[in-house]
Amino acid sequence: MYVVIQTSEKRNVHDGNVCSIWGDPHFRTFDGYRYNFMGFCSYHALSWCGPKNNGPLVTIDTKNHRQQVGIGNGGKHTRISSIRMRRRGPATNFVEVFSSCEAEITKNGVTEKFLPEDYPVKFGPGGNLGELTWVDHVITLKVRLRYTAVFDCKEHRLDIELDPFIRDIAPNNVCGLCGNYNANKYDDLPGGKTVEEWATDYKDPESGCGPAPGS
Repeated sequence: MYVVIQTSEKRNVHDGNVCSIWGDPHFRTFDGYRYNFMGFCSYHALSWCGPKNNGPLVTIDTKNHRQQVGIGNGGKHTRISSIRMRRRGPATNFVEVFSSCEAEITKNGVTEKFLPEDYPVKFGPGGNLGELTWVDHVITLKVRLRYTAVFDCKEHRLDIELDPFIRDIAPNNVCGLCGNYNANKYDDLPGGKTVEEWATDYKDPESGCGPAPGS
């Protein structure tokens, strides 16, 4: 079981089923491969690429931010600014969480925003597809039989844990910046490709983003 640890220290807790993205940004795939990628766009962190391909499940949006004065040289870096999460199904149904800790649920193209007093929020027919909770600056989305995504909107950190229901069929059927979940960290980055080239394969084609401002 994955537990969110509320401390001021860097959180890097894994049990082999968790992908983590944090900082500017640093990545640790499900299989434990570590890399850094500072792309300025929207990227599919977790997609279903197996039979009956249903596309992205978790998409991260990274923005260019200026570091605080006194940190490094005050230069620019990227970090997670929002995440979009959906169950396998229509692309018009998804949950989006922003770094301001605001959340929206869109169903059939109609968007509903939620306030702190609205949580927990259940969604799907009879509320049985998933639940959205908010504690302090941590928003957790649990999608039944698929995954749990924990977004710390203060630290700009995302942890994704696969549900036990799909772990047996997930190896080499999931893809994205979180890897292929096949217990081999050495093939998460395909041979002959740089991190930048590999990440481009998972760039959201609908993002329409260009180069970072001022780059």
